Amino acid sequence: MFMNVRYDGSFVAHDNEGNQYVINIYTDIIDAGTFEDPNATREGLKRLISENGSNVNHLEREKYQIVQTGVVVRSDDPDAP
Repeated sequence: MFMNVRYDGSFVAHDNEGNQYVINIYTDIIDAGTFEDPNATREGLKRLISENGSNVNHLEREKYQIVQTGVVVRSDDPDAP
């Protein structure tokens, strides 16, 4: 199975101390080709990655957690998922 990753943008979040975090949004693009449509693809999971490469979990609306540090950040950015 062949898979690409698509960059879908970014948004800004802040922790309780006011530190700013830029979080990038990526979507896995999965090869779903068939005999009739060998170039077909499908969107897979979305992934959130901080600007420094840390994984980010989406906890609830407007609330995220940097996995490696446990820091909880919040964002009301309209581009945030």
